[in-house]
Amino acid sequence: MSKSIPNVNNGATTSLTSSQSSMSDGSGDVLVLGLTNTGKSYLIKQIKSYIQNKTFLSSYSGLPTNGVNLEELSIQINKKKVRKIKIREIGGSLLLSWHRYYEDCKILIYVIDSSNSLQMSASCIELLNLLSKLKDSKQFLIILNKKDSPKTFSTEIFKHLIRWKELKETVPSLEIMESSAFKGDGIIEIIDFLLKTTSTI
Repeated sequence: MSKSIPNVNNGATTSLTSSQSSMSDGSGDVLVLGLTNTGKSYLIKQIKSYIQNKTFLSSYSGLPTNGVNLEELSIQINKKKVRKIKIREIGGSLLLSWHRYYEDCKILIYVIDSSNSLQMSASCIELLNLLSKLKDSKQFLIILNKKDSPKTFSTEIFKHLIRWKELKETVPSLEIMESSAFKGDGIIEIIDFLLKTTSTI
């Protein structure tokens, strides 16, 4: 039985289905990048958990991704249409190989650990390198994760570090969201982003 997801896709009721008889309503290839231990895998697991069960995982014991993880979400838009979203996560240890996956994605999500001050500079540098190498316009979402931690970088400080106004002029589709994979904060907003951006593909 399908389970509904409230408050996403502009208020429309959306649900996950395993039916193969429904018509496909387009598909989206999403690439998820970020340095090691930024919480990429946990975010994806929470997205999948909420779509399937309308609940969040209370814990996650997985190890950092050393290779490539693939997830496919099939979301029922209505009785006849299914939105398929393929998510490919590349481990931070494969940083030098990230560029091999750019062309195959239509949406790029870059995850940053907002609580790790020692890693923040490296995350910003790799983000700017990434943006400079993109040859075509893609939907691009930056996620400041681990906002449940006692001390985190604010979105305002982060925007200052990366010169947000200049980047926004170069990459108009660039967006920023805050999240806590641990608490589930921001997950529904990320799902909403995926639904809206894949609907234009």
